[in-house]
Amino acid sequence: MNWPSMSDYQEAIQNPKICFYDQDLKNGSPVLDALNLPKPITGAFASVYEIKTGHSKNAVRCFLKHFDDQENRYQIISSYLSKINLNYFAKFEFLLKGILIKGKWYPILKMEWINGLSLNQYIEKNLSNPQVLNNLRNDFLDLINTLNKHSIAHGDLQHGNILISNGKIKLVDYDGMYVPGLDGRISNEIGHHNYQHPKRTENDFGKSIDNFSSWIIYTSLVALYLDPSIWNRMKGGDEHLLFNKEDFVNPNNSDLFNELSNSNNSELIYLSNNIISFLNFGVSQVPILTKGVINPPISQTQKFINSRQTWINDHIHGKQVAKGSSLTWISSHKKIKFNSSAISGQIVLFGGTGIIFLSFMGGYLGNIPILVNSIGVFLISLISSILFLYYNTPEVYEKRKIHNNIPSK
Repeated sequence: MNWPSMSDYQEAIQNPKICFYDQDLKNGSPVLDALNLPKPITGAFASVYEIKTGHSKNAVRCFLKHFDDQENRYQIISSYLSKINLNYFAKFEFLLKGILIKGKWYPILKMEWINGLSLNQYIEKNLSNPQVLNNLRNDFLDLINTLNKHSIAHGDLQHGNILISNGKIKLVDYDGMYVPGLDGRISNEIGHHNYQHPKRTENDFGKSIDNFSSWIIYTSLVALYLDPSIWNRMKGGDEHLLFNKEDFVNPNNSDLFNELSNSNNSELIYLSNNIISFLNFGVSQVPILTKGVINPPISQTQKFINSRQTWINDHIHGKQVAKGSSLTWISSHKKIKFNSSAISGQIVLFGGTGIIFLSFMGGYLGNIPILVNSIGVFLISLISSILFLYYNTPEVYEKRKIHNNIPSK
């Protein structure tokens, strides 16, 4: 089935009285661009047009892709959101007979138009106002807790779908939303790649699909509140806040993760390290972002570590580490680096010699059981050699020595 293109919608909306079936939209007029043509806001799945109708404004969402259960999904979403009545969502209506394109009716979404700035625009405007950024991160955390309370997942939390209107957060674009009643289906989209877990697929669809992106956005807001200059260093605002897909794919070589992990702020270190650990999880295993999770009570273990901080400052390599900076030192040394090519060469040399020897013995003896036993002994020896080489590299040896010398509680 051929579906209308953006240019098809662009042409049709120039004549609202002809293209729309809805009476309000028929009497409306589209907002025009510099070329005096309807001005679209285009995404991967839809083009959105602002239609002025008397004293009100509507957003008309014209779908660029069609899904078989699209109408049913929106009915379930609309019914659920109407029942719980949260201020984070715009009012909308799915119109099956929405817009006329080349003699055929296609569905549209008629939505309340929201005047506001996208999240990235709002942040950039307020980089010099820490109180606004602090309020924003708290408001975002409240949003996530409210969505979780009602078992809602937006499905594509990112800067373009989060608007700030009169200081309040509003969410738009509900194509990939999950609400109770949509269980057992697949996702129609997997969200913006700079905000989503790299393992996410269409089969990940449920109330947990926002968990990873909420950690990404919240951590970005905390970082920007603490140090607004990171916005320019990480080229914020260009299809992301701070994090990029490349940070998730290769965190060890990420400038952002390196900077966050070496921060002097314990909350930022905690958030950054959590995100890195989440990259090894499945999408549904990423925990919910809550106040209890981001502000955990100090455990007895943490108290012990804190009490030993002075000792670490005084004894590691004989260096005097400035107060508050020891976390930076530990972070910079926690990644063990060693000459992998040298070790690999030794293993290959040892393994090659062993294989030649075993092949010779098997051929000479002509005895399969003896050969099998010999291979078993060889494998045990090979593994032992690998472990021996690894644990006796200078970096690993030094790290073990430091840990062994930390005084007991």
